[in-house]
Amino acid sequence: MEFETFTTRLGATGIVVNSHKFIKIKDSKSTILWRCSTKTCRSSCSTDKDKTEILRKPTDHNHEPTTGGLETERIREACKRRAVSEINERATKVVCQEAKEGNL
Repeated sequence: MEFETFTTRLGATGIVVNSHKFIKIKDSKSTILWRCSTKTCRSSCSTDKDKTEILRKPTDHNHEPTTGGLETERIREACKRRAVSEINERATKVVCQEAKEGNL
């Protein structure tokens, strides 16, 4: 099963599985347990420690996937990376360029 990682606004790592966002809730010696980022949803899954494969598939969700928020997270993360690496660029220019590249 395919998944990708992202960084939240607060700097934590999350994963996206089937257009659903998961946040880390527990670390063990060999696995990481993830919970759906929607507070009322009880779906969870687990990955290996290196975040290379899903060990336990996500349980059922009680809501639809959140695709719009995922793109916003990606653009926000890209803007932050560029702002750190290109300190001489104006913030508005960085945001506009990243928004264009994100096809907004």
